[in-house]
Amino acid sequence: MGLIYEPRSFWSILSVTPPAQGGDPAGLVATFDREHFRNGTRHPIVLKRFALAAIGYALRGNDNAAAPNALNYRNSAAIINECFLHISVPGRQEYSRERLRLSTWTPLPTGEPPGPPGTAFSGPWGVCVMDFDHPLVLPQNGNLELDFTGVIVPGAVFNPGDQIQPALSIAVKEQGGLFAGDSRIVVRQLIQATRGQTPFDPEGAVPPFDAFGVDPNPPSFANGIQGIWAPQTRFSARAFNQQNPNRGGAASLLGVRAHIDQIDWDTTFVANLGGANLLAPLSMKMGTRIRTVDSGTKMWWWRPGAPMCLVFDKMTPAQVYELPLPITLGPGDTIELELQIPDGALVGSPPAFVRPVTNIGVSFNGFAAIEG
Repeated sequence: MGLIYEPRSFWSILSVTPPAQGGDPAGLVATFDREHFRNGTRHPIVLKRFALAAIGYALRGNDNAAAPNALNYRNSAAIINECFLHISVPGRQEYSRERLRLSTWTPLPTGEPPGPPGTAFSGPWGVCVMDFDHPLVLPQNGNLELDFTGVIVPGAVFNPGDQIQPALSIAVKEQGGLFAGDSRIVVRQLIQATRGQTPFDPEGAVPPFDAFGVDPNPPSFANGIQGIWAPQTRFSARAFNQQNPNRGGAASLLGVRAHIDQIDWDTTFVANLGGANLLAPLSMKMGTRIRTVDSGTKMWWWRPGAPMCLVFDKMTPAQVYELPLPITLGPGDTIELELQIPDGALVGSPPAFVRPVTNIGVSFNGFAAIEG
């Protein structure tokens, strides 16, 4: 039958605090967990792009609205441009002899187009797009299952009676139909908000709040909560099959589109706290997982819980880079990633040494080649 292609991603989040003033500079360098990037399957996986996002930060920063201080210093997603990264596949590929500053890489044009006045404060449209590198061909009875987590309600920002109902819409694009394409959709499902914890990275501890540090006692992502994969934001295999426009044969899927309507969330945030520039897109907070059902490998396409912005890399608030040479991970192979963060600095008046925590999420995205 030849090869069958399924999307695949590897991802991780790393949280690093600079050393104290005058401390060992070696404390500025940290290594991602290599097990998060290991190919534990029997299929080769080809990775063509990597995405980077400052998880837990606002998309926009201080905007010179106030003098730099301990709360607003390096508090936006632009922090990644001050980091250095070294990528290698042990015994196979090495992209540089030393760590490279991320601002020297040229990202792909994956940002959303500008929005009209009155759109959400956190971003223009709230759209994330994932295009498959190869069409995903499903047999007549094959289906997809898509899950999305809820989001944490910042207790210091939102009150019990606030209207904060963000909504998620999903479309799985399919080849064919009257206008050369069909979509199977779930429209405006309410995203579940909880004052708990999310399963982004069970091995890490990444504060989830906007502006990264607004809440003085943020919970972490260290432990998941029961029922985090809420049924309201599940696109079940049954619902997917009920929308099959091609009952007579195989289906060729091209990608997934997501829209998050967080206007109420943003408006309430600004009304309670002020500072419209302190908001992060919820795609940087929602975990995801997708797999084939009744066909294909039936494996999750990535370690469950990946932030949407890291794996939906065609349109995303993350920075996405094309690898000069694709990485092919054979069974058991892994990627080694070394991150160098910016040092602390003297800010404010009188000057105080500030050591902002740096939280960087990274993903490598591509496809698995499976013998049919």
